[in-house]
Amino acid sequence: NIFEFLHHQGFIEQSGFRYFATPLGSLTSRLYIDPLTTMTLREGLARINDKKISTPIGLLHLITCCPDSELLNVSKTNLEETENFASHFEDSFILTPENTASLEDLFQYLRTIRTSWLLMQWIEEEKEDMMCDQFNVGPGDIYRQVESAQWLLYAAGQVAHLLHQKSLTFDLENLRHRIQYGIKEELLELVKLRNVGRVRA
Repeated sequence: NIFEFLHHQGFIEQSGFRYFATPLGSLTSRLYIDPLTTMTLREGLARINDKKISTPIGLLHLITCCPDSELLNVSKTNLEETENFASHFEDSFILTPENTASLEDLFQYLRTIRTSWLLMQWIEEEKEDMMCDQFNVGPGDIYRQVESAQWLLYAAGQVAHLLHQKSLTFDLENLRHRIQYGIKEELLELVKLRNVGRVRA
């Protein structure tokens, strides 16, 4: 069943009784990501090419929908504000409960939203202590989210490159650097200078 699934999704090819990895399968293995993550990224990137506009919050939400993403919890105390954020940006989200089976569970969907919100605050240069208070997390939690997002944005860029979606590779790479430093787009050139980090930039 696993071989049939991987074959059907384009990760492997069959020749006689032997199986061979396709370029997509090899890339997934090299990136060390779940095949379901690759499928999520492929679907989301295809939707952007079809009719969606690439926005930072849309791309951030796309990677939080991947099985490899670490998600924040949603509680009764922050449920309403999370729903309000989701409502405000719903037109920017690429994957939604209407088009993605894994998001049909409202609680799971809101967890992806809240995680995207934290990452959005990070690249909007919100102070770390303010984020800790707002999302009820510690600095280590923010660091883990940032590391995970960088990894998945790199993976998304590699998938986009393989699928010949060149314009998206630039968007994803810029966003990855913004996540890395926690900066707005206009500071990307400054942080490339030696000894210039987030605060100094």
